[in-house]
Amino acid sequence: DPPPQPRLLCGFPIVPDAVLTTGWTIPSMRLLRGYGQHDAHEYLQALLHALEKDVKCAPASQTNIVEAAFGGRFSSALRCKECGTEREQEETFINVSVEVTGGEGQEQTTLAECLAKFTEPEPLSTMLRCETCSCNQVFSKQLKLKPRFPPHLVLHLKRFDAAKNKKISRPVLFPSSLDMSPYSVPAPPGEGEDETMNYSLYAVVNHEGGLHQGHYTSHVKRDGKWYRCQDEKVYVVDEKAVLAESSTAYVLFYSKQQQ
Repeated sequence: DPPPQPRLLCGFPIVPDAVLTTGWTIPSMRLLRGYGQHDAHEYLQALLHALEKDVKCAPASQTNIVEAAFGGRFSSALRCKECGTEREQEETFINVSVEVTGGEGQEQTTLAECLAKFTEPEPLSTMLRCETCSCNQVFSKQLKLKPRFPPHLVLHLKRFDAAKNKKISRPVLFPSSLDMSPYSVPAPPGEGEDETMNYSLYAVVNHEGGLHQGHYTSHVKRDGKWYRCQDEKVYVVDEKAVLAESSTAYVLFYSKQQQ
């Protein structure tokens, strides 16, 4: 059945104009000033980094709110193809960018497939020295999430392919409830093995249009209801309508479920 038509809310939307104008005054965000078209994920990255930089300049007792809300860790494992020797290092993130999987002619893909591709071993283009083999060898690199998982998980779908000068509009089916355990390393004994890896969708940024121009809308869940935000108009929609926007979904926001 087609989703019901959205219902327009009365009143005025909440416009974070102070955030926008303040962002224009931050030197690190100067490229995003003015009224030109900019990328929503690029703006999110710049805003979070600016907030984090500002927090780090505050007294040491102040919590880094960006890291506390969005900060997570990757296990970055390098493995020698010849002997299997593996060495691991830790990388941090505040959001995760994943490729939109699928080749030409594939009608749709899923967020699970995109995450599986992101976390599978990938051969490195340059050889590295293996201490076990005592010579240069071919290595692969694999990224997986590590406990502690962030309270808010932001997933960016890489739809813009500048090399091929096109936008990837392939539908990416995404769930309202996401289990991240297949893309994570097990927690060491006594170090958070009971931590939940389940997340619930609470917001989506959508992009309609092509590579060089388009229009952004968003869907936000509040008090159990979904809202579609389109410029100055705010509509009530159901969850089915949100999940149906699989060809325009661009940035997905998930919150960790309570245990």
